[in-house]
Amino acid sequence: VKSEFIAQVQENIDIEVSKKDLNTILDGFVKVIKEAVLAGDTVTIPEICKISSKDVAERSGVTKLGDVEKAWTKPAHKEATVKVLKSFKNIFEA
Repeated sequence: VKSEFIAQVQENIDIEVSKKDLNTILDGFVKVIKEAVLAGDTVTIPEICKISSKDVAERSGVTKLGDVEKAWTKPAHKEATVKVLKSFKNIFEA
């Protein structure tokens, strides 16, 4: 899938860039996003989305399987969140 994405990007840009160079650029792009989100920052990919992290509180409950009940607890943790920007949501509107 990554190689297909790189090939499509290569076809849609006005400069000559090798697939190897595009792969390196994409890897760097992903690294920057991961580091920023892990540091608690929000990353905006223009015209597409915002990526950030959020704190999730501890959760617990009971799972019932037949006559057996098993209590479970998921500790508090962080999760990545992605919010699609309005400009991208509107691509389907003519």
